Amino acid sequence: MSWIRMREIKFRAWSIFMRRMYYPPFPGDSAIGTKILNNCDCHNITCPHKHIIPMQFTGLKDKNKKDIYEGDIIKDMYEIVWQVRYSLNEFGIVTTTKEFTKAIEIENYDCVNWWEGCKIIGNIYQNPELLEKQKTRKNKYK
Repeated sequence: MSWIRMREIKFRAWSIFMRRMYYPPFPGDSAIGTKILNNCDCHNITCPHKHIIPMQFTGLKDKNKKDIYEGDIIKDMYEIVWQVRYSLNEFGIVTTTKEFTKAIEIENYDCVNWWEGCKIIGNIYQNPELLEKQKTRKNKYK
């Protein structure tokens, strides 16, 4: 018999208007909390709260035991910078250097050792310049 490891379902949210990241528990009965608790399809263009961008928890932690969310920017043990993405019901990581773009789907959580060597260095809303620096970097681990 095989057991499936369930991850905790939680979100954080970026407010475009406030230019601020909100983490659970969300303040009071705010629009952020209401949107997420009502399971609004956040990636659908018809979502009524377009100024709020929710990001789902991956179920993984970095080397400092910080929760890794979609939209985070992480650096691995080889100093390669990755963006955590969520698409088509799967999490993945993407990196772009001067020489290539690489995407990896996170199909299972068996690669815990790799994740434990990663560090969150920012996110795509508050630190987009981290991804720009990576694009100009030569990949010495190709």
